[in-house]
Amino acid sequence: MFGGAEVVPGRKPAMWGDPQDHITNRCHFRQCKSGKNRPICSEEYKQVARVSVHCKLGTRATQINAYRQWRDGVKFSLSSRGDPIFTVPSIQLIVKGIIREREMQIRTKVIISLIHQGQVLLSEGYDPIRKFQFYIPVGGGVEFRERLQDAAARELFEELGLTDQTLEFLNFHESIFEFNGVPEHEIMYHYLCRIDDSVKATLPAEGIESDGATFKVTWFTGEELAAIRKGLVPPKIYDDLCPVLLQDD
Repeated sequence: MFGGAEVVPGRKPAMWGDPQDHITNRCHFRQCKSGKNRPICSEEYKQVARVSVHCKLGTRATQINAYRQWRDGVKFSLSSRGDPIFTVPSIQLIVKGIIREREMQIRTKVIISLIHQGQVLLSEGYDPIRKFQFYIPVGGGVEFRERLQDAAARELFEELGLTDQTLEFLNFHESIFEFNGVPEHEIMYHYLCRIDDSVKATLPAEGIESDGATFKVTWFTGEELAAIRKGLVPPKIYDDLCPVLLQDD
């Protein structure tokens, strides 16, 4: 019991300073081992007895992990009185935290520059918030347990329909920017792919995203690349591509 409110069936009552390892209720929440237990606060008094107990040193990651366990296990499980374990406002706050956590993650990407007779193929994009036209090699995110070169080969196939191409690693770059007002942080691994006339002839007029959306792709010479240098993403690919284009010209 806590302050006269009912304890959720299946959960042991926790006293202040209780040194036990953890307390598990049927909602799969676990109390941290700290010896300094406290309930998460809630505006509704009786809600205090129904929420998970965490130590005062519990991190945001701990709370998010607890939410995921609850979400995957007993979504909207009801207490013995028929009341929701969480009020709608408290769920909304947790969901916002998870969305924010996703926004703050560092993303790993592969980008592939196609080279043909002194030209490089780049995709074009536009950020309406910053009114910024940018140019970036084709590519995308690396999946969990996927090797970088395998990811590069997959992106070439998904976006341009190319298979069995030789890939050469050039460099990696860190890019911190905003797109559509959302802060982003990416580590990009830059690959080179030289193609001949027969392969170029099979290329589509537009690239295709994984969701089916199309995007514009354009060939640039070394001089044209210098003219759009301020719009290159990431900016330092210019240094990667200049010697390659000169050598291939």
